[in-house]
Amino acid sequence: FFATAEGALGPIDIVVNNAGIGVPGRIHELSIHEIESELATNLLGSMLITRRALPSMIERRSGDVLFISSMNSVSPRPFQAGYTAAKAGVEGFAAALRMDLEGTGVRAITLRLGPTRSEFGYSWNTDTMVQVLESWQRWGFLRHHDMLDSAQVAHAVIAAVTAPRGMQLDVIQVNPE
Repeated sequence: FFATAEGALGPIDIVVNNAGIGVPGRIHELSIHEIESELATNLLGSMLITRRALPSMIERRSGDVLFISSMNSVSPRPFQAGYTAAKAGVEGFAAALRMDLEGTGVRAITLRLGPTRSEFGYSWNTDTMVQVLESWQRWGFLRHHDMLDSAQVAHAVIAAVTAPRGMQLDVIQVNPE
């Protein structure tokens, strides 16, 4: 992927680590495969993509690596223990990376998103979805039904990467109004 992209477009300037899956369920009810898939996609994938992109960015002393995180990382929700752990791991990875990259000209930025309208829960069966939403409501996570849409998330990404160089942006929290 990287070789093809760099061959067609030149060096990578921006990486947006946005892959994410959520497998709803209580941890003791999930299969090992489901847990591994969630962690591999949400955490390990971001680490490996970042690892591949950094050498060129560091060599050129310029670049942005964005991590799409979730409010779950600081406000865990029931039925999402694996997702929450993975996103907390992403935030920890990004924080350590910021220290490792200091002085290189490369920024590691975390966008911590609130409720977002996406295909995230489309694969969940209806009974599971109802059970999850009822538990979230019981725990106070459904104050309203507003959600960020993809255009709003894209604007947040653009705002982050167009911030003046020489500024380190750490965690930007983005929620629906």
